[in-house]
Amino acid sequence: MLISCLLAIVLELSAFLSAAVGAPSLHDFLASDTPLTYVVEQRFGHGAGTAVAIGAIIAFLNACLAITLQFARVLWASGRDGIWPSTVSRALETVLPTTQAPWVATLVVGFFAVVLCFASNLVAVVTFVSVLALLLYVFVGVAAISSRLRDRTSERPFRMPVWPIWPAVAVAGSIVALSQQTHQDLLIVVGLYAAGILYYALYLRPRSGRLARLAKDDGLRLDGPKVV
Repeated sequence: MLISCLLAIVLELSAFLSAAVGAPSLHDFLASDTPLTYVVEQRFGHGAGTAVAIGAIIAFLNACLAITLQFARVLWASGRDGIWPSTVSRALETVLPTTQAPWVATLVVGFFAVVLCFASNLVAVVTFVSVLALLLYVFVGVAAISSRLRDRTSERPFRMPVWPIWPAVAVAGSIVALSQQTHQDLLIVVGLYAAGILYYALYLRPRSGRLARLAKDDGLRLDGPKVV
């Protein structure tokens, strides 16, 4: 996983820096809605720029499909673990007998994705997802620091060299990036997290004993459904 992350960072930075250096005009490059295709069009013509744009659209579609399946699996897992009321949980954990695919959870995720596609726009999606991801990075970094401070004796699968520099940098960088986001996106994401906290406090926490027994009885079925 770490090697994949490092490769992604290197490749993304290489592409951006190469485009910035090769751009005929740095001002036009930074002002363009699609800087990479701008450079390609200026250097290799409109046809090459169109080909790159089509490739980007295909890659984006593939990423959306992968994310949809991922969220469907997460939603299935929430039903499996009894996070929702019994009727909803039983429906969400339903899988196809032949492929074990979580078809109900996939349809639910797909339905809301279609609704949001018609009710939103690409810019709003990008900025909203950015804020959501940045807050997740903050929470992961804080959790990494807190966990190793509170529990110093447990064995860790990853020693995290020069700890706590990495989580501290992640938290600080995410906070700086969050300070540049719109207030509307910040309020929406904060509202989502607040709703989650209320749901946990009012519904899940009072039923923690039942959920623990359910997890023990089911063994959490960690193999999970097949994703097709």
